[in-house]
Amino acid sequence: MNNYEYYLGGSLPLHATTYVKRQADEDLYQGLKNGYFCYVLNSRQMGKSSLRIKTIQRLQQDNIACVTIDMTEIGTDDITSSEWYASIIDTILTGLNLDDDFDIDELWDADSKLSNVKRFSKFISEILLPSIYQNIVIFIDEIDSTLSLPFNIDDFFAVIRSFYNKRDNNSDYQRLTFAMIGVATPADLIKDKKRTPFNIDSRPIKLIGFRLAEVEPLAQGLVEKTTNINKLMEVILDWTGGQPFLTQKVCKLIQDSPEIVPDGQEAEWVANLVRQRIIDNWQVHDDQQHLKTIRDRLLFHEKRASRLLGLYQQVLLSFRSPLEREEIPLPSPLERGRLEAEEKKPPLSKGGLGGITTDDNPEQKEVSDAQPPSSSISLPSPLERAEEIPLPSPLERGKPEEKKPSLSKGGLGGITTDDSPDQMELRLTGLVIKQEGQLQVANRIYQEVFNLPWVEKELGKLRPYSEAFNAWQESGCQDESRLLRGQALADALAWSVDKSLSDRDYQFLTAAQEVEKQLLKLEKQAVELEKLEAQVELDAQLKANKILDEALIKAKQKAKKIIVIGLTVSLSLVTPAFLLRLKIAQEATKLEQAGVGALRQFKSDQIKGLREAMLAGQKLQALVENSTTIAEYPVTTPLLALQNILDTIEEKNWWDNEKGEIKSVSFSPDGKKFAAAGYDGIIRVFSLSGEELGKLEGHKGGALGGVNSISFSPDGKIIASAGGDETVRIWDISGKQLTQIDGQTVFNSVSFSPDGKTIATAADYGEVKLWNLSGKEIGKLEGYDGGVNSVTFSSDGEKIATAGKDGIIRLWNNSGKELLKITGHQGQEIFDVSFSPDGKYLATAAGDNKARIWNLSGEEQAILKEHQSWVMSVNFSPNSQRLVTASDDGTVRLWNLSGQEIAQFSGHLGTVWDATFSPNGRYLVTAGRDGKTRLWDVSVKGVVNLPGHQRDINTIDISADGQYVVGAGDEGIVSIWDVSGKEIVKWKANPREKVLSVSFSPNGKLIGTVGNEDIVRLWDISGKQITIFKGHKGWVNSISFSRDGKFIATAGADKTARIWNFSGEEQAILEGHQDVVSTVRFSADEKQVITAGWDGTIRLWNFSGNLINKWQAHRDKIRILDMTNDGKYLATADDESLVIIWDIYGDKKQEFSSYQNGIYALSFSPDGEYLVTGGMDGSVKVWDLQGRQIAEFNDEKGEIWGISFGKDGRVAIGGHEGLAQLWEFRELDELLNDGCEWLQGYIKSHSNDVEIREVCQDK
Repeated sequence: MNNYEYYLGGSLPLHATTYVKRQADEDLYQGLKNGYFCYVLNSRQMGKSSLRIKTIQRLQQDNIACVTIDMTEIGTDDITSSEWYASIIDTILTGLNLDDDFDIDELWDADSKLSNVKRFSKFISEILLPSIYQNIVIFIDEIDSTLSLPFNIDDFFAVIRSFYNKRDNNSDYQRLTFAMIGVATPADLIKDKKRTPFNIDSRPIKLIGFRLAEVEPLAQGLVEKTTNINKLMEVILDWTGGQPFLTQKVCKLIQDSPEIVPDGQEAEWVANLVRQRIIDNWQVHDDQQHLKTIRDRLLFHEKRASRLLGLYQQVLLSFRSPLEREEIPLPSPLERGRLEAEEKKPPLSKGGLGGITTDDNPEQKEVSDAQPPSSSISLPSPLERAEEIPLPSPLERGKPEEKKPSLSKGGLGGITTDDSPDQMELRLTGLVIKQEGQLQVANRIYQEVFNLPWVEKELGKLRPYSEAFNAWQESGCQDESRLLRGQALADALAWSVDKSLSDRDYQFLTAAQEVEKQLLKLEKQAVELEKLEAQVELDAQLKANKILDEALIKAKQKAKKIIVIGLTVSLSLVTPAFLLRLKIAQEATKLEQAGVGALRQFKSDQIKGLREAMLAGQKLQALVENSTTIAEYPVTTPLLALQNILDTIEEKNWWDNEKGEIKSVSFSPDGKKFAAAGYDGIIRVFSLSGEELGKLEGHKGGALGGVNSISFSPDGKIIASAGGDETVRIWDISGKQLTQIDGQTVFNSVSFSPDGKTIATAADYGEVKLWNLSGKEIGKLEGYDGGVNSVTFSSDGEKIATAGKDGIIRLWNNSGKELLKITGHQGQEIFDVSFSPDGKYLATAAGDNKARIWNLSGEEQAILKEHQSWVMSVNFSPNSQRLVTASDDGTVRLWNLSGQEIAQFSGHLGTVWDATFSPNGRYLVTAGRDGKTRLWDVSVKGVVNLPGHQRDINTIDISADGQYVVGAGDEGIVSIWDVSGKEIVKWKANPREKVLSVSFSPNGKLIGTVGNEDIVRLWDISGKQITIFKGHKGWVNSISFSRDGKFIATAGADKTARIWNFSGEEQAILEGHQDVVSTVRFSADEKQVITAGWDGTIRLWNFSGNLINKWQAHRDKIRILDMTNDGKYLATADDESLVIIWDIYGDKKQEFSSYQNGIYALSFSPDGEYLVTGGMDGSVKVWDLQGRQIAEFNDEKGEIWGISFGKDGRVAIGGHEGLAQLWEFRELDELLNDGCEWLQGYIKSHSNDVEIREVCQDK
């Protein structure tokens, strides 16, 4: 057996004798053979490639055609979307021996007008399936490399899903299936859950490590090294956990050793070998970079590394008691198994190296795990864990003295887990596995290499405040002198903004902020005292200065006589104009930095970001006071920042309660005010305009008090509050307490009935009661053994819903009879429940990091699952079409009824306890652990939707008077809208469907259309066809009216442009382009016509069709051309997002890249100062003629095909799947005015913000 070969790294040769067959082999083979879409998503070096090779061999023996697309061979750097899709098709052709029959270049160019994904789909349906009559399996290997592509490939996954959906109508697609292999989660690969192929009838293949019963092929190579091969293999697996690479490596080390394994000493001998040759000084021994790969994946993203390390630290800590958490090594799985047998104790778990409780969510099952330990082991008994100090739960962060829920209901030493991205990413490192509801270290080798000291060392490298943090932890989190102060705290908070930190880090930063607030007050008092002391010395100093000034004047007079001659020469060069230019350049640099800083700040704090952009804009306004055009502005970044922020901002105002967190918020029924309450026990009432209207004081504050819930009565005259001081109180709006209800436990929730005559309360110890407004108990809902977190009435008052700490939602009638139980959050605590106003649905928020929507029969309708931690609150919008959730992850999110996330709001530091809509649905108010109440405006800003189309809008135009918009696209339908978005008229303009170009006549009374036919059509604005022009020999893709309205020019696929009069008579044919003519325009003087084509040239013609000038403008296809109204400049763009500005003679004036993944649409503003471009990435960008970006509008639907810049700053866009919109572009004065209008309420409630008040005082 000396030549028996073990393989380290890469895939095993096809006939390798050491290949270990696992359950995954059969699962993948049977799944693909039966036509299922399969995916193997797992950590590195788990045998995925070898599994693929073996499966292909078996499938090919069954006469199934197989091809592998290795994404790493295609590449991710410096590749376009077009090249990527073409490479995939080329790989399939080559792999299935079709490359002799089909040429990739011809295939690709034949459909150049189609989108890349459409080309791929067409290749599958028209080439692949008709050419291969067998069943076909396409393996997509190294799928995770697509994450590095510079463009979005959601469409690629969506089209794979479409192949599956076509099976019902086209049996050919039943012969096609896919297998995806890589190191990623489905959520990594595609964000849009409605388009993902991972939620159709697909098969996740669980690729686990080797089991003892499977490793006979490996054992064969070691039979000469031991007298007890079974015992030796058991010990090997005990160290490796069955991890394929490590198992092969340990086997090879034993095989290469000159020693024979001593009988009866297998465990000790292997342990010594593993520590010497793998663990000790592991960086040197790790030749195949197995351990380094795990380390690098764990630490690669600094923003996530601290969170992953913190999570892994919890896994390590969860097994040990506090005394054991120093350097005491964990017993091996075999030792624990023997101890368990000797003591005859029933095992608590079959995991081994500590763990965090998991569940069996489908998303968790989508990622396979490494092999669990081969032996049965036990965790410490409950008595052994009795003194263990748990990490703080989300409710505990920053407030150690509060009442807290239990850390875990499982009692297994871990914390309750979910399908969070942190856990999935940690599992993809291979470092941990899921076993028996626990996250555990995958094997003993990993546990000894990546141990607690290593974790703490790496965490120390990441934290800029590591020394202070460690000292604070060592003090039991009690020593406030170790907390950060001043700039150190500010730097730490800035560093933490886009990081995902551990719970203890957040606790540290929150505690530091609270201490900082207290110390700042003391420092402020000290400053006032210093001012008084300084005043005493002021008079004496002034006298001394006066004497000094007189002496200096005499000295300067003498000095002038000496240096005047030399200065005369040098100062003549430093003119006032030079100094002014220097000053402007210096100020421009500062403003550039300020604009960038404002955009960065906006991501974490919207109002601060707007405030910074306003200050930068105001300084720019002062700097360019006499400038008349954008070309004279020294910098444009403040405009870009203001435009972007004002188009996307939601936060209107915030109020800071320095006395502690805010737990609950409630709008009045008229929507003019809202109330907020929390830790200090005070209920504050605010107006939407920012004023504090009053305080309701009576509840006790602090850890044993505070207000947990507040609610306005339906008539808005009364407020009810539920407190931690074991009271419920009823107030009138002026603050007078009307009633007090005393209980024997904490009240968690209070709610009014729709008629306002009854209130319902929910409390700890399972108490749910009904009361009249006098405080008399009139009903009781019995059934809970534990606490109840939330209670609410249906809109008709006939039903009541409650949410319990036991994970059960109950539905009752108003007489107290239980109607229904709902258990759908995996037994996790339910924090909130809410009825939809239309009475059709319930929504719940829970500790499984999800909110869920149910019908009133208890059937789950949707899962809201993007939160990263507990969901604390959920509420419906007034129209029942949207929901808002608040979470312990610090975010607030908006959703539709399908469970799709619409928006996310960040700004709170730490847990967000509550979020609710205003009665008109326009506003949200949120309550946070950070003591802030925030008001958000969630209405659509800066955009008007133009409805009516379902398929792509290819072309769009704004009338010369700016009052109307015309658009058309793949449906062949033309629509005219007014600028409010109302569709005025629509008609079918092309019987062959696609309209490619549409244009208003200069007087706005006629409309010209062309498309995928050889006919040009002219219409009046009612949709009546006036005439048609025939002459082109193929589809026509551009149409333009002359400025005097007497002629029409068209351009098409027949490589010509043509000039027509309104009678349809052809005036001239412009011939000379070598490819499709993409665009045609008339010159401003009506004497010439300009064309641009796919041959990359621009050509200038007279009306007789004679060529006047031409030049090679782009290396490849020119997709679009436009001209300024004064005829001075042209702009062109191509597939590489290259934009070039020319004069009419062909001289290049400016060139820049827009970074939009290709440009098919651009348009000059009517005054010619601006250029707007529409990209394949869905972005719309505005530029000045120097190539400086002024604004950006983003649409997430997809490609922009048409664009038009109209009067008054309106920009019309048309694009993917019916997208038609009007955006508003604003210049600096308008932006500042709009910013001040947005901040009116903020300025009113923040009178100490003098700077922004001064900016807005005259606006």
